[in-house]
Amino acid sequence: MSVTAGAVGAGARTGPRGVAAIAWGAAALVVGLLMLVAALAGLNGALLAGAGTATASPRLASALAQREIPPRYLQLYERAGQRYGVDWAVLAGIGKVECDHGRDP
Repeated sequence: MSVTAGAVGAGARTGPRGVAAIAWGAAALVVGLLMLVAALAGLNGALLAGAGTATASPRLASALAQREIPPRYLQLYERAGQRYGVDWAVLAGIGKVECDHGRDP
């Protein structure tokens, strides 16, 4: 069985309507991709804006934190947290893991 050129192109759209449909499809794809990029950029901006702001009322140290963290280190964590917009508890967690709040030899 042989295939002719007319048989291959028989199902494809031809003429101005086919070109217009392809152009509209490509335009819709480009617009969709631009909207996706804009949405991701907006989300990233919102996350970054929220990450750098300090809370209006900083959390107080719990009784456990006051027992486990040396007073000077607790004060340093709280000050650094306020200055750089990071929760002091995150800094204290890092301090505990990295050097046991200055007690690791």
